[in-house]
Amino acid sequence: VRPSVHKRHRQMPQNIRRPKDWRNKTATPAQVRLKEYAEAEKVLREASHYAPNFYDLWEPLAAALFFQGKFEEAVLAYDWMIYFNVNGENAYVNKAAALGSAKKLPEALLTLKQAEDRFPDKPKIFVNQAVTYLKLVMSSEARLAVKKAEALGGNDPQLDQIKRMLR
Repeated sequence: VRPSVHKRHRQMPQNIRRPKDWRNKTATPAQVRLKEYAEAEKVLREASHYAPNFYDLWEPLAAALFFQGKFEEAVLAYDWMIYFNVNGENAYVNKAAALGSAKKLPEALLTLKQAEDRFPDKPKIFVNQAVTYLKLVMSSEARLAVKKAEALGGNDPQLDQIKRMLR
């Protein structure tokens, strides 16, 4: 579900100063897909200074930061995604992954709990909870998260791997 932002706010505002070569820089989501993370980050950071409310830039920026190992900065970009309600479930799950990669597992669990409250029928959230619980050596909680994911019809390949680890 897209945020209830007026159509005109999806485009760069006309009244802001833009870089001369802005048109050439609109390919940054493609740069992220092509794993040109550093260049995508540079362009998207610049765009975020000109138009922080242009919510379509936060997801590729978060991905570019995450894949460069800049997990703390990625968390902030995921927070903006959550604020603007961009790709909701994935924003929470990816923020939790960034927190986990930054060795902040309790904060990752808190983020996943918030995701569970908002999207209680999404098995992906419970799969990620199970992974995080395993990292914290909390087997009984991981088993419960696996059961919830399976009950919701989760067929994530990670579930089998997690179940093997829990034996």
